[in-house]
Amino acid sequence: MVHRLLVGRQLLSKTNSVRSRLNLARTDCVFRFLLSRRWLGLGLFVVFMVVASWFLGNWQLDRWDTRKANNARAEAHMNAAPVGLDAIRKQDGSIGSASEWTRVKLTGTFRTDADVVVRFMNRNSSPGVDVVTPFDTEDGETVLVNRGWMAATNDGARPADIPPPRTGTVTLEGWWHPNAHSGGNVSTPIDGTVRAINSASWKSTLGTKAVPGYIAMQKPQDEGLLPQEPPELGNGPHFFYAIQWFFFGLLAIFGGFWFVRVELKEQQAAQASVTKSK
Repeated sequence: MVHRLLVGRQLLSKTNSVRSRLNLARTDCVFRFLLSRRWLGLGLFVVFMVVASWFLGNWQLDRWDTRKANNARAEAHMNAAPVGLDAIRKQDGSIGSASEWTRVKLTGTFRTDADVVVRFMNRNSSPGVDVVTPFDTEDGETVLVNRGWMAATNDGARPADIPPPRTGTVTLEGWWHPNAHSGGNVSTPIDGTVRAINSASWKSTLGTKAVPGYIAMQKPQDEGLLPQEPPELGNGPHFFYAIQWFFFGLLAIFGGFWFVRVELKEQQAAQASVTKSK
C-alpha cells in the first residue's frame, strides 16, 4: 500500500514537471514575437522617447531655474539704490551681463549734436525708434544713453523731429544694459541711424572708446520721448514644457506595454483556437 502511494506521488510529480515545462515552452513561444524586427524597432523607439523626454524635461527645468534666477537678480537690481559705474565695473574695465537692470546714476553733459536713432523699435504694436545720445561724464568717460522711444514710420529713415537732449550739466538715472550681440554693419552709426546698440562700434563716431553697454534713462524724462518700460518678470512656460516632456516619456512606456498586451492577447487567442481545433 505504501509502495503504491509512493509510486503515485512520483508519477504526479513527473506529470506536474512536464506540465510546467510545456507551459514555459508555450510562454516562450508566445513572447517570441518580441524578437521580430518590427517589435525590436518599437522597443528601440520607446527607449529613445523615454531618454529624449527625460533629457528635454530636465533641460526645460534648467531653463526655468535660470529664468527665475535672472528675474530675481533683475528685481533686486531695480529695487536697489542707484550706483556709479565703478560699482559694476570689473578690474579689466568690462561690465558683466549679470549687472543688467542695475540702476546707475551719472552726472555730465550730453553731446547735443550727436543723436543716433535705433530703427524699427516697435512698442505696443506701434512703429518707432529709440533715441541714443552720447553722454560725457564728469569723470571723463563717454556713455551711450538711450533717452527713450518716439513714434516714427518704419521706413528706416531718420525722423526730423527728434526731441533735443538737455543742455548743461545733467544728473541722470537709468538701467544699465549690455551691448547687443550684433555685427558692425548693424551697430555702427551710418547717417545717424543704427539697427542695434553696441558701444564698441561707436569708436570712430565718438572719437573715443565708450563705456561697455548703454544706459536706458529713466530720470529725467525728456518731453516727447517715452522711457524704457521695466521687464516682464514672468517665469515663462518652461515648467509646463518640462511636465509635457515627462508625460511623453510615460506615455511612450504605457503605449509600448499596451501594444505588447494587445499582441499577447492575439497570440493567446490564436493558440487557444489551434488547441480547440485539435
